[in-house]
Amino acid sequence: MAVALICVASSGCASFPTTRAEGGKPWLLVEGPHINLLSNQDEEDAREEAAQLELWWQAMAQAFPIAAPAASPAKVTALAVRSRWQANGVHPSIKGVFMGTSSAQLLYVGDPGDDEGEKITRHELGHAFIHARLRNVPRWLDEGLAKYLETASYDPAAGSVTWGGLHANTVREMAFGSRPGVSAITSDEWSAGLYGLLTFRAGILVHMLVNQHEAELDCYLAALSSGAPRQDTFAGCFPSAPKWNFEMDDYELNMEFSTRSSTVMLNVPPLSLSSPSDAQVHTWLAVLDVGLSRMVEKQFRSPYVDRYRGSLERALALDPTDPFAVATAVSELELEPARRSELTLGVVRAYPSDWRAWRLRAATPGLARPEAERACQEMSKLAPEGLDDTELSPCSRD
Repeated sequence: MAVALICVASSGCASFPTTRAEGGKPWLLVEGPHINLLSNQDEEDAREEAAQLELWWQAMAQAFPIAAPAASPAKVTALAVRSRWQANGVHPSIKGVFMGTSSAQLLYVGDPGDDEGEKITRHELGHAFIHARLRNVPRWLDEGLAKYLETASYDPAAGSVTWGGLHANTVREMAFGSRPGVSAITSDEWSAGLYGLLTFRAGILVHMLVNQHEAELDCYLAALSSGAPRQDTFAGCFPSAPKWNFEMDDYELNMEFSTRSSTVMLNVPPLSLSSPSDAQVHTWLAVLDVGLSRMVEKQFRSPYVDRYRGSLERALALDPTDPFAVATAVSELELEPARRSELTLGVVRAYPSDWRAWRLRAATPGLARPEAERACQEMSKLAPEGLDDTELSPCSRD
């Protein structure tokens, strides 16, 4: 069964992407203002992919209900492979996913070459946009807003962005099937078997809130943007919530659904091109496999675990002082305490003026307390102003 996850019956075993040193195509890093695209595509294709992602990002900025500033200065890294064959080698059915953690924001662009693939990419990019603006986002809002943002489209001839389009027939057809209520949609726990249906229903709910309870939704989004606890603000921002089940019953039977538009000229921003190191490529491929290993059922995880362990060991062999490789390895590999300490010590020796290196050193599991305290002191001296305790963890300004 595990082999079936990596192989495709119609085409034999698919190919997991490799680095140039392993005989693969060279990788490129195309950097934009919001997204860094890491890809083994040819240069023209990589630039085109990066430009499209940046334009979609700008369109989503027009569609987002409130003008929320970025919650984090970190950019999203998008990883795009060069072919459907390689996408099948990553995973035969997952063609796009956003993985957001405190240390990495990864958007996997598996196969956007058709309408369905583009829709998946837009949806996952929507998640990336949401997490760049809001903190501690509940699942219903994360999925519902992503469904809303994926509809944002730009018409360069008209100089306008339009969003909010729904297919009325599809919505009405779904309304006559299984219909989880608002309590199920807003629950913190979603059944894996109902995830797709709950995502669709969350999209309807958000669409309704945008058009019928805009001020209430804006209140909740503003609270999440400021970092307020979501449970404390839900009741205060949504006095209409007890009526949502009845309102959704009526809303789903609309003959058409409101769209919104904005007159704006979007431009492809300046993009810079560079060649990432093989250590960096291996680390990002490992991050992708870490995320995939947590998405598949337990009995199918071992190929992804084996892959990310191998990728991280190759990254460390190539550059044992790469901060991202070391941080990911310390987090995901079962390393001996002495090796963890040696790796993080190597990072601070290589980057003594980088506060993030000292933060990584302080977070080393099992590090002696005096060493951890010294690392926090160094980090506190070097870290820029304006960072909160979450970004400084395990240290703080105090």
